[in-house]
Amino acid sequence: MEKIAFIDVEGTLTDFEFWNEIANYVENGDEIRALLHLGLTGKINWLQGFLMRIDLIRGLEISTVKKVSEKFKLKNRTIKTISYLKQDGFKIILISGMFKEVIGKELSKSKADIISNNLIVKNGIVVGANLNFIDKGSVVKRYRRQNVFVLAVGDGANDLPMFRWADIKICVGGNPVLRREADFCINDFTEIINVI
Repeated sequence: MEKIAFIDVEGTLTDFEFWNEIANYVENGDEIRALLHLGLTGKINWLQGFLMRIDLIRGLEISTVKKVSEKFKLKNRTIKTISYLKQDGFKIILISGMFKEVIGKELSKSKADIISNNLIVKNGIVVGANLNFIDKGSVVKRYRRQNVFVLAVGDGANDLPMFRWADIKICVGGNPVLRREADFCINDFTEIINVI
């Protein structure tokens, strides 16, 4: 049987949160933070809030995005834990609504497949985003077929659609919305070794 692990990135594999960081560089930073919080707690539609946040960073120089992306680092032992899952037979797919321009370099260290979105940049200015998926559930559903075991790991309400298609669901952290749907709850991604 094929085994696939879909793993959320921000909040699960890193403490970095792009939207909180980029909010320091834009005029409407508090609005960005509020929209992020509402989306992560399931109080607004994730996609709607995401599109609103993208609108708030239009006009930003890509050099600012790159500066912020330098802060994106994986938590200690993340690569080792991903290697453990690979040795256990899992194909690893790191899935993030974040932009490849922000997370791509650091995530490439994992040697895992990466599914994310992309910024649209013209003349060095952010003008929008190319969304490669509507929600994480639509991605997992594409891989879902007979004789495939699906593991989903996440930390926020935006991971719920992914959980709906998984055989085993693991919540990292204390998000109450996700904890109710999870089969297992852990405090840190590296604790997955004790669950799988």
